[in-house]
Amino acid sequence: MSMKSTVLRKVIAVSMAVAMVTGTALCAPVISDFAGTSITVGAAETYGDFEYTVADDNTVTVTKYTGTNAKVTVPEKINSKTVTAIGSYAFCENTGITGVTLPKTLKAIKSHAFYGCSNLASINIPSTVESIGEYAFYGCSKMTSFSYPVSLKSAGSYIFRNAPVKTVTVPEEVTAIPSYLFYGANMLEKVVLPDTVTKIGEYAFENCVKLTSINLPDSVETIQDGAFYNCGLTSINFPKKLKNVGGYTYAVLYKKKSDTKWTVKQNYSANTSVSVKPYLATDYEICVKTKDKDGTIAKKFFAVKVSAV
Repeated sequence: MSMKSTVLRKVIAVSMAVAMVTGTALCAPVISDFAGTSITVGAAETYGDFEYTVADDNTVTVTKYTGTNAKVTVPEKINSKTVTAIGSYAFCENTGITGVTLPKTLKAIKSHAFYGCSNLASINIPSTVESIGEYAFYGCSKMTSFSYPVSLKSAGSYIFRNAPVKTVTVPEEVTAIPSYLFYGANMLEKVVLPDTVTKIGEYAFENCVKLTSINLPDSVETIQDGAFYNCGLTSINFPKKLKNVGGYTYAVLYKKKSDTKWTVKQNYSANTSVSVKPYLATDYEICVKTKDKDGTIAKKFFAVKVSAV
């Protein structure tokens, strides 16, 4: 009679204490006055319902929308200059807008750009976007979908906090999930990753409390610090090519539920795939210990029922 083999493939991403700002973000940038420091701020110009600034390379950042339309289209060009960015706080707490069309020339959506736009239900994110700033869509309580831009390279934290984006499908061309991209996305339930992804950045899914499972493609080689810290994960697979998991080491112990003594299967090691082969059809307990670079240890326990076949 043979027994089922139980393969433990769990990851616990442990981070040191992370300071988080929980207060209300204001829809106005704060500028500190430092003695002896000269700060030059370019005056905003006006084009229809938009205020904007022009950079040295002649590209345009839309800094504010002053209109009253529910559906807004941001132009590709303003006075023959290409629009490449939506500035910080540009649409912040504009509860009148329901839809926004962004230009194909866009490269950046800056921090708090659409913060608190509680009636914003639809917005296209052009594939050309390379960066999205912190709190960009925080509190967009009717935003249910996110079109992942293939050019995205960097992201801030709390982009989708309190925004009901439940499912995200990452396109085939993407090779890395930027650090902090879904940090604090407390309504995210499902993420589909393509087999082109090789790296998941630090804290990329931290505090995604409704994300209970994720399938990591075999192409993933690196999972950085805290990538899945404080998620709702109950299952996760380790890809075959995985080489680095945030600098942590892992110990694996197991025992029959009725026993008091634990058997050490793996002492602290960077190895992330451990096979535990029980010899009896009974209930087992498995303990995974994770140690960070400072020696701090976290533990997690799993119950496993082994049946005869």
